[in-house]
Amino acid sequence: MFGLAFTCLTVLVTVAAAGGCSAPSNIVSETFSSAKQCFLDYSNDAYLYGCGVTASWVFSTTSECFVSEYYKNKYNYVGAVSAKYNGSTICTKTPCGAVIKVQSNCSQAFYDRINKIPSDDYENEC
Repeated sequence: MFGLAFTCLTVLVTVAAAGGCSAPSNIVSETFSSAKQCFLDYSNDAYLYGCGVTASWVFSTTSECFVSEYYKNKYNYVGAVSAKYNGSTICTKTPCGAVIKVQSNCSQAFYDRINKIPSDDYENEC
């Protein structure tokens, strides 16, 4: 089996008052990171390719602290039988220190930071 993998990592760390068009205006600290890993595997007359995307945003305001997380996998299999898996996007927005993650709408979990998360397209990897 022959395989290739590509990885992108974006990290933005800000510790200052920051505002966004929809994010809370009283953010006192935040850490945002995202990663995209793409792969291409050949085996006999078939191949599998796709990408996985993750992101994390930890932010605190003067009154609260949250951890938002984003997960998505997308891949294609081409062989005797071809299949496509677009994967579901899963987002959570959980209060800092909580043990159980709270599933959330991605726009509510990331506000305007959602635009900083990489695309899951294989063709546009990194």
